[in-house]
Amino acid sequence: MVAATKRVDALPPSEQKSAQARESCRILAAHTRPSEPLQIAVGSNKYRTTISLPAGAVRLLVDLLTEMADGNAVTLMPMHAELTAQRAADLLNVSRPHLVKLLDAGTIGHR
Repeated sequence: MVAATKRVDALPPSEQKSAQARESCRILAAHTRPSEPLQIAVGSNKYRTTISLPAGAVRLLVDLLTEMADGNAVTLMPMHAELTAQRAADLLNVSRPHLVKLLDAGTIGHR
């Protein structure tokens, strides 16, 4: 089994970062269109450039900011990522033996 290559232990955001996420989410959500890319300016005044974010990425970013605004730690993982049983248990905040029982019972799909 191949472990996900980018591992960052997520920590809950500080109150200040939660507030920043809440405000960013509010602004971003107001400009989001279901199937249209979003043009945003990035960088400092001297080195500002405009980029186009796909609609799916914008929805994902809004979801991420919503979770941060609620004080939740967030981890992003590709759908195709495969994890060791221990890493999956860590992400689910359960013991490895408990996860193995769930896998064996068919409660959680796996391969």
